[in-house]
Amino acid sequence: ITMPGRHALHLYVVELDEDVLGITRDEAMDYLQRHGVGVGIHYYGMHLQPYYAERYALRPEQFPHATRASRRMLSLPLYPRMSDADVESVLETVRSLAAVGAGA
Repeated sequence: ITMPGRHALHLYVVELDEDVLGITRDEAMDYLQRHGVGVGIHYYGMHLQPYYAERYALRPEQFPHATRASRRMLSLPLYPRMSDADVESVLETVRSLAAVGAGA
């Protein structure tokens, strides 16, 4: 059953552009974690999973769009009891990441 107008508040996924940011997704993830923002990687291309890559001899270059997306996506905190102050804290840290990355 779907409920129109309601969100599950499960994941907030962003795609980082290394060319604009000046750092990789993994470097961004390290920065955010060091500054108290819990982040995760929830979307990782199936062709990059060891089982499928080995079983079907899949290579990243066979799926360039999925590979690119897998290397750029990051999940920011999102949960139902997240306060406005929590949101502002995450935003401040993401903004500082953008400033640090731009200066890299």
